[in-house]
Amino acid sequence: MPRDRYQHGWIEETGKKVKKWKGHYYVYILTVDGKEKRRHCSAILGLKSEMRKWEAERELGKIIERESRGHGQAKPDPNLTFEWFWTNRFLPLKESKWRRSTHEAVTYVMDYHVLPRFGETRLCDLTRFELQAHLNELAKKYSKSVAQRARTWLRAAIEVAIDQDFLVKNPARKLEMPVTRKTCKRYLSSEEVQKLLMSLEGRDRLIARMLIVCALRPGELFALRWRSVQQGRLKIEEAVYRGKVGPTKTEGSAAFVAIPGSLQRNSNSGERNVVTQATTRSCFLRVEEARLNLTITCVEC
Repeated sequence: MPRDRYQHGWIEETGKKVKKWKGHYYVYILTVDGKEKRRHCSAILGLKSEMRKWEAERELGKIIERESRGHGQAKPDPNLTFEWFWTNRFLPLKESKWRRSTHEAVTYVMDYHVLPRFGETRLCDLTRFELQAHLNELAKKYSKSVAQRARTWLRAAIEVAIDQDFLVKNPARKLEMPVTRKTCKRYLSSEEVQKLLMSLEGRDRLIARMLIVCALRPGELFALRWRSVQQGRLKIEEAVYRGKVGPTKTEGSAAFVAIPGSLQRNSNSGERNVVTQATTRSCFLRVEEARLNLTITCVEC
């Protein structure tokens, strides 16, 4: 257990023409390997002409109180880089709670849009101005979701650094979300939906109808088992992501979804061993065996 330390520091006169009070004190830092290291610090307390010596000593005492949290115990080193903290402190603490999709989304944004800029920056050198300027640049080049994730995880990581005593305040706390390009919200018209369905047949047409009518996420649809089809409804229990079956995106997504009679007759009449290929923009989804989609094999185009 770290031992308590108490110190008063010392002051001296400095300056040739303009005399000032300069205070000296020590802080104790925990290195990466857990060892304590003493570091000398100093601060200008004020002009000698405007401050008596006892007032300078009192000001130095306030600084020591703030820096040592009142007990002088060793604290983590704020000179460690942001990338070191993200890799060795934040991820081990948080990633076990993330779903696979969340983990990939977070690491992508951080690895490609945040760490290249701030990875080698010391924690104590992070400033709100530089963080906001970088966020503004991301908003000009990328989508709203990229800028939002960068802002969210920067703020969260630095908040953990404060909880672990690496920093005193969070420079990302008041980051403002910049204006981004508008998200495309175009949807298919009734005529386009009919044209799409008329161009499909068999299992492909059934998949498209279920997506449109039941408003399912693709991962929920392709994770359906035959037991999921009940009278007048579908039971959503699982979701597929990158070829693996897991829990649904949210707890509320695990629920029942109403299904029209005509659509249920079509789903019940499908042959169980038919192999259906549904082409998407970036992968081929292979649906086979004793489920509407037991296996999804992703092949990058």
